[in-house]
Amino acid sequence: MTRIKEKEWFENHPQYNDILHVCGIDRLMDTMISLLADKMVTEVPNLVREMKNLKEEVNKLCTICFFVCLFVVVFFCCFSFFQTLHTKKQFIVE
Repeated sequence: MTRIKEKEWFENHPQYNDILHVCGIDRLMDTMISLLADKMVTEVPNLVREMKNLKEEVNKLCTICFFVCLFVVVFFCCFSFFQTLHTKKQFIVE
């Protein structure tokens, strides 16, 4: 079944259809596998490097977000505390 699908795939692609009768499916498959392996050797390290850079950026953003959230919480706690003090002060004065 696989051989039939491979043959159909090569026959339906004009880039390979012209040379299928010259090389045969086995040679075309070997060539494609070799090209794919070469591409992986060159691209995988680039992808790993890119993922590391993205991870570092995400870590920086998470750190910034943490401190911003902490600031907001502290600000609202202080605001609430001083508002409560002010309200109690007014209550005592009246």
